[in-house]
Amino acid sequence: MLSNINRSVLLSCLIAALEVEAARLPSRPKSIDVSKSAPQNAGIPLDSFMSFSFELSSWPDFAGNLSNPNVFTSNLMSNLGKLQGSMPIARVGGNTQDIAIFDESQKTGLVGIIRPNVSADYPTIITIGPSFFESYQTMPKGTRFTHGFNMGANSSAARAATWKSAAYACKAIGNNLLYWEYGNEPDLFHASGYRPLEYNEADYVSEWLNGTNAISETVKTACPKLAGTKYMAPSFAGVAANEYFTLDPVKAWRAGIDKADNIEIVAGHNYMGVSTNLGITLQGTLMNHTNVIVKASGQLKVRDDIRASANAPPPNTPYILGEHNSLARQGRPGLSNSFGAALWGVDWNAYIASQNISRSHMHQGTNYRYQSWQPIETDRATKGTKPPYYGNVAVAAFMHRDSPKTELKIAHLPSSSEFSTQYAAYTNNNLARLLLVDLHTYNTTDNNYTTPFPRPVEKYELKLPGCSGCSARVQRLMANGSDAISGITFDGYSYNYELDEGKPVRLNNVTYGEKINGLAKSMSQSFLGIQIDAVYHTSIVFGGIEYYFGQGVQTCRAGQTHHGRPMEIIKLGQTALPMEVILEYLESLKKIYTPESYDLFAHNCNNFSNDFAMFLVGKGIPDHITSLPQTVLNTPFGQMLKPQIDAAMRPIVQAPTPQAGQVQPSGGSTTNGTTAAASSNRNMTEIEMSTGKVNNITALTDLDRLLGLAKDRCAIIFFTSSTCAPCKLVYQPYDELAAEAGAKCVFIKIDFSHAEGSINSRYPNVRATPTFITYLKGEKRDEWSGADPRQLRSNVEMLLNTAFPPHPHLDKSTPLLMRQSQRPIRFTKVPPLDKLVAKMGDSGNDPAVSAIVSYIQVREKSGAIEAPLTELPKFAEFLRKSTTVLPTELLFTALDLLRISLTDARVAGFFAEEHKGATGTPATVHHLLDHVDKLGDSAPYPLRLTTLHLACNLFSSPLFIPHLLSPPVSSTLISILTTALLDEKHPALKASALNLAMNITSSNHQIRMKKYTANTSPSLPSESELPDAEQVELLASLLENISTEEQWSDNKKMGVISVGWLVYGADMNGELRDLWRVMDAAGTMGNVQATAAEDRLLVKEVKSLLEV
Repeated sequence: MLSNINRSVLLSCLIAALEVEAARLPSRPKSIDVSKSAPQNAGIPLDSFMSFSFELSSWPDFAGNLSNPNVFTSNLMSNLGKLQGSMPIARVGGNTQDIAIFDESQKTGLVGIIRPNVSADYPTIITIGPSFFESYQTMPKGTRFTHGFNMGANSSAARAATWKSAAYACKAIGNNLLYWEYGNEPDLFHASGYRPLEYNEADYVSEWLNGTNAISETVKTACPKLAGTKYMAPSFAGVAANEYFTLDPVKAWRAGIDKADNIEIVAGHNYMGVSTNLGITLQGTLMNHTNVIVKASGQLKVRDDIRASANAPPPNTPYILGEHNSLARQGRPGLSNSFGAALWGVDWNAYIASQNISRSHMHQGTNYRYQSWQPIETDRATKGTKPPYYGNVAVAAFMHRDSPKTELKIAHLPSSSEFSTQYAAYTNNNLARLLLVDLHTYNTTDNNYTTPFPRPVEKYELKLPGCSGCSARVQRLMANGSDAISGITFDGYSYNYELDEGKPVRLNNVTYGEKINGLAKSMSQSFLGIQIDAVYHTSIVFGGIEYYFGQGVQTCRAGQTHHGRPMEIIKLGQTALPMEVILEYLESLKKIYTPESYDLFAHNCNNFSNDFAMFLVGKGIPDHITSLPQTVLNTPFGQMLKPQIDAAMRPIVQAPTPQAGQVQPSGGSTTNGTTAAASSNRNMTEIEMSTGKVNNITALTDLDRLLGLAKDRCAIIFFTSSTCAPCKLVYQPYDELAAEAGAKCVFIKIDFSHAEGSINSRYPNVRATPTFITYLKGEKRDEWSGADPRQLRSNVEMLLNTAFPPHPHLDKSTPLLMRQSQRPIRFTKVPPLDKLVAKMGDSGNDPAVSAIVSYIQVREKSGAIEAPLTELPKFAEFLRKSTTVLPTELLFTALDLLRISLTDARVAGFFAEEHKGATGTPATVHHLLDHVDKLGDSAPYPLRLTTLHLACNLFSSPLFIPHLLSPPVSSTLISILTTALLDEKHPALKASALNLAMNITSSNHQIRMKKYTANTSPSLPSESELPDAEQVELLASLLENISTEEQWSDNKKMGVISVGWLVYGADMNGELRDLWRVMDAAGTMGNVQATAAEDRLLVKEVKSLLEV
């Protein structure tokens, strides 16, 4: 089982012997001789070795602008800067460099048009304006830049625009400018259609000299201090001329490209292969040191030939890779975006550094498959950190310099082989770090990669003269396989976007901080052979499905996990919760129980089972199971073996669900452990897969499944037969209508010639073809016969308009209103808990209070994953009795504990579906809110304020929202809110009430919009808008508040936004519209005097909604 972990090992010091866990170990360890000082042939990389090249069209996505800098990119760049001792250099250029035309009058930074027939990955018609260069001013301090100018455009107007852009570029970049670049891959200018076939090196050099002279002259005038800035060149794609690469870099040098002595660094480009070519594999192309050497040899030959040519640059001129990555044409999914590509990046970069290729600019682009991170959310890729970035991190750590004066040398050790490579880093000529890279894929094979066997992992013996007892610190680059795209860490750190926007977050479930010395070898036998029979694996079973935590939250048929049959089955109770609610709660648990968070001793499957059971039946799993890992750790032997046991067990507990046992939970209702229908996740997939096209079916079960999917939208069945000639007249129109309808309607076609007899029995009255039957919200609507395309289109359009009625607001342009964040506003500040509890008096000694305080303290210090849920039913009982036990002036202390606890989705989920109110109103929450509401103005100020903050935090769980927008909780909330809005003595009450109004109206808006759009995710049970009367009361209070607030403020803005969300899409014949017309809401909004231009536009948008 241990073979399932694919990892490379980075050592920060020296070790005498290291045994790495493996499925089968070689009989003898790989012996590696390491010298204490750098060998003569060691490479000497430049500072900022680990750098990047950014596609020019993607640069605004990666960097942002002054108004909205990309903090994620900034964090990732800073990480590498700290690791290697100098910030990565950003080269901005690439293919789109030679497409972008500068337009001085253009207000927008970049306007690009993608033509899929040319490239679906980047725009091929581009104009940039002056504000494009703002992006250079958003990067962390110390970032230097290379800016690429357009050489591809071959007209005098385009060239003049390029020269003009140089002034804007130099002013924006300023002293952070490192080099200019003129032209990207000019040896492909013919292939790209920029130059004719006869375009040769002499033509290129002449054009390059003229262009760089014009750029330099512009810079001299606009930015005198930067007048001496030199260039990186020639930036060719190939290493020699052929029918595709029509220019030769060496011949360009001989032709005098450096005649003006303005080239400071020689740059080439490299890719390991072309993503669209046949024969490209992870093991054969990327994770293959032989191929690395072959590809690097081409670059080394160019470098050496240039240095030996006529007009050669000075001997100390560095040669770098100004653009490179795994596979050309933006990479291939499954290869370029895998952990294997990260390992390739480590091996490739370490090797070229050892061969005196002095800097590495790895190319990046929005949506590119080989990117190290996706800078923004798009319809093609999710914003986040990608596997190659972790390779960048390992390289940066290996290349670390303590200061710019530190001399760094990299040596490629002769012990390296095709799938196992070793490197040494020397600082000031002393051995500092060793890098061991294992390039075996997740499953390598003996027989030409066709017969799988468990992946072998090497056993190393590192020999260092005079250091047999030296110790070493180990840093591991780890994932669960070479094909992994998630769950990757370096030295125990995750750099994932969702954790802290790319900043390093140390996880507790991975190996880090290891020290290995001479005892490693003697301990390995115990490490590899250890078995811990008493550490339980638990899961929760209901409805025939088993839910457990390993590689994230997993499911399978009960009893069919890879752990085998259970040792013991313990009945926990029954649940009456709807399945949709359970699945929504599971989604919240998935954010806590991630694959990366698993720790055998601290947060394992038992913690998950305990939390899930607490939600389902109101009690956790037996204490002797949850406490057992700590019992083991309380022994000296357990403490000593903790890292080894955890590393040995993780591949077992985090193995994937067996294929035969895979199953999705049901999306229907559940009672007493039984389930029905299809899963929430599967619903999403099936809806998306079953709409936008025609579903040809023959089985009644498939028909029922599709009609079930359409119960919240509409469906149409087309009955035909193979002998029906008229039917063919509507085949194409039917297909077109399905595509146009998208997710709004499920289109079904049934051919009676092939359909089951049970379908004929279901529809006995369908005697002619073609016949069409439509369904609306699960109910039959219309039926007609005949092959009339116009009638078909008319009836389908009528069906769609009924299912998703048009609304005049949908035609309004309201970008600013819709851009406002609809995330719930929460109050998460934790007060001094000891003082809070002390105020409770004797009630503070209640065990339920002590338990919840302990939970909050652990959660705040170490995160939710480290804080197992306490006995929430006992805490709920304490809260309910607190209204009679605690004095009114001190009741806020109990509510404040609940407020803080609710920021954890697990706690919020429990109180949303508390078991005394599982099928109705959340018992404890409603009891507390109702108690405070009945106190009215007599309620003490701290209690009223805390109640408002508590109410806001309720919206942090999607499970609460159906209850919060439905009676009786909704009427209580509106009453508390409107009372606070009228309070003129306490400004904080009014501000908090407006925060609550934002949460209520945004949630109401999101539910309402499902009427007008085809939502691909299922709704929760009883999900509905606020009752009309409460919407009217809320709107009246908001409008009154807006009219009485004299000055523009954050409060007034929140009121305007809340009104906008509340009225958008409202029933045009309903009470809410009657109210805003009677109160002249449009006039009230017209009197609002916002200060900022954007706020004035926001007010104007909301006013336009009220004028309808």
